[in-house]
Amino acid sequence: QDQRIAMDEIEKSISSGDMEGAGVAVLRVLPRLNLAGRYIAVAMQRLVPQIQQMSDELNDLALTVDNHIGKALRGNLGSTTIAQLTLLSDVQVLRVSLNRFIETATG
Repeated sequence: QDQRIAMDEIEKSISSGDMEGAGVAVLRVLPRLNLAGRYIAVAMQRLVPQIQQMSDELNDLALTVDNHIGKALRGNLGSTTIAQLTLLSDVQVLRVSLNRFIETATG
């Protein structure tokens, strides 16, 4: 649930043009995503390969969002509008992956 709230916070920050705030939110969620993936993989031995793959995907997607936020802050993603659209798309992909991970882990 906390990670889903973080996705909302990241999207709001990007939409309002607060790339630094979005970056900070991504950096706050990364360790929790990693820890959750490891914990769930251990707790659910039967799904370890699948959970580990999904956890790795989440981590990679969050790092991509963080990387793109850094580029946006440096002006390397084009105009503010283009940067926001790119980042919102990235966050949506991350959100879908997070939801799939949670459903698999709890299902």
